[in-house]
Amino acid sequence: MGQSSSTLENNQVNVEQGQPIVVKQPTTNAPTEPMTLPRYFPKYTKECEVVANNFFECFTEKGRKTQKGDKLAGATGLEQCKDLLQKYKDCMEK
Repeated sequence: MGQSSSTLENNQVNVEQGQPIVVKQPTTNAPTEPMTLPRYFPKYTKECEVVANNFFECFTEKGRKTQKGDKLAGATGLEQCKDLLQKYKDCMEK
């Protein structure tokens, strides 16, 4: 599967089957990287089960579409669960 050639505006999400959710952060003076789900998502090791499930529960709840056609649901979930996502990444990348 190839990369999408579409350009994303701030806080828009590009979701294609098999492609990660990418969230562009608002422009600030400090350089930031887009928030993404890691390539290993939703897998986890036994050692990371608790932190993984904490993130999964948060992302499932906060990333739920509130309206039909809500294209920002995934971005909202990532933003609201970013601390738990970081803990999941830190654990999995040890």
